[in-house]
Amino acid sequence: MDTKKMILLLMIVLSLGIVALPASMSLFAGQHTWYNLGAEGNQVPCVKCHADVADELDAGQPPSPHKKLIVDDINDACEACHRSNLTGYTYASGDTSGATPGKEAHAASTVACMECHEYGHDEYPYDYPWAGGFDNMTNSSFNYDSGDPSIGTNASHHAFIQGAITEGSLLEDSSEACVACHTTTNVTIHFNVTTGMTIEVNNTIISDSSACWNMTSVAPSGYTTYTEEK
Repeated sequence: MDTKKMILLLMIVLSLGIVALPASMSLFAGQHTWYNLGAEGNQVPCVKCHADVADELDAGQPPSPHKKLIVDDINDACEACHRSNLTGYTYASGDTSGATPGKEAHAASTVACMECHEYGHDEYPYDYPWAGGFDNMTNSSFNYDSGDPSIGTNASHHAFIQGAITEGSLLEDSSEACVACHTTTNVTIHFNVTTGMTIEVNNTIISDSSACWNMTSVAPSGYTTYTEEK
């Protein structure tokens, strides 16, 4: 390599160093600090990474009902749900001195909407509105049952909630169904609608008159799929 090429290469390397080195992060002792994960006065700025959620919470039309969870700043609302003491999880706390590691979760956790909105949490001291009208849910650890047999058994969205519990794997419990209706998240639904029906009815005849019509089977057929986006 001749001298001119060597000089040119050194100039390129020096130029890159001048641009890149000032932006490099120093990680020597005493040159960085840690956010405090304490239960009181949590310093973690959730909004730094989750600005889209913060916008929906703070500026939605109409505003999110969870906005009332904000005490000093919007991070209070994040902590109220995602570090909830209702879960029984042990979250990490503290900073460099006397820090306690998390067990079930570190800084935050995904939680079921029913952590706060199951039946009974609409009463003091929780004062959370009850997601009512969906009695007789199965495979859930949360209380959907008000104890009133007249409530919820014929709710049109009962199967939707039950399906989110038993088949949904992205969020906890029935939260997929909650998010689908109560947020602006885009939802695509495929409806299988029958276009035909075969009904079998037996007529019991006594003398010359019909005594009873007994329906023995109903068989839908000819399904057509419709797609709906909201």
